[in-house]
Amino acid sequence: MTTLGGRLANLSEADLDFLVRAVTTYRTDYDRIKDIVRGKADLLQVMLDDERVFRRLAETPEAVLQVSPYLLFTVLLRRAQRDLRARKFTMEIGSQGTLPVFDADAAADLLEDVAVRDYLALMLEEFTRIDRRTVQVWDEQGPRRVTYSDFAVEDLEALAELAGEAERFAIYRRLGDLCLFLTGMFADYLAARAREASSRGARQRGQRREDIETYEELGRTYYRRAAEAETAADLGLTELLERLADHFTLARKPLAVIAQSYIPLQRFRWFSPGSLRPGLS
Repeated sequence: MTTLGGRLANLSEADLDFLVRAVTTYRTDYDRIKDIVRGKADLLQVMLDDERVFRRLAETPEAVLQVSPYLLFTVLLRRAQRDLRARKFTMEIGSQGTLPVFDADAAADLLEDVAVRDYLALMLEEFTRIDRRTVQVWDEQGPRRVTYSDFAVEDLEALAELAGEAERFAIYRRLGDLCLFLTGMFADYLAARAREASSRGARQRGQRREDIETYEELGRTYYRRAAEAETAADLGLTELLERLADHFTLARKPLAVIAQSYIPLQRFRWFSPGSLRPGLS
């Protein structure tokens, strides 16, 4: 996985141009300023925290099209961390309703870990591309082709059962990411869907609950399985994945701030999560 320093040090020319123009007030020698900050992660991080960068993204719709998803989500996550610092509590959405939880500082502290913050930005970038994929697997009857959605927990779990040991790491990590993404960015819709299913008595015997608490437990489980894989150690991800498993609920909180405070409507355009579109169950 690309590290924070590596990704910031290699921002595209368009991302650099956006940052420089957003924070530069009295100078117009943008190319010279870009040459000064290019590749310098420490300077770029200061620019990312500049309020003018956030305002330009929030108030100018076309600005979002001028930057990479990685830069966009990095700015939003850093802003969410500052907003969490200013709060005493977060609003926890669950199947029983919405309640205040005094964990805002702890959630902000989690984002002090550069690896966690960068992982979340890269994860959100990946969820702007949701696909159906076809792979070849082997079972007792020999090789066969399987088509699955990388945005469906059930599809990914079925694929993990068929996959070899070496392939399971990526599937487990994607399952952890998907559960974290859904419970953070779309907690309100998961909760509404769970309440609607409960009121209709729609859950059948043996069918899995689709509430936030269930997805949280699944997310923790699959992050732990991913962390135990040899591939995680080879990629230097073991500690990070363990931390996400241990602090899954806290990792959801900055995503919820982004979803509810910054992009309540845009999230459906940016991520296109099929069955979670407004007005659909």
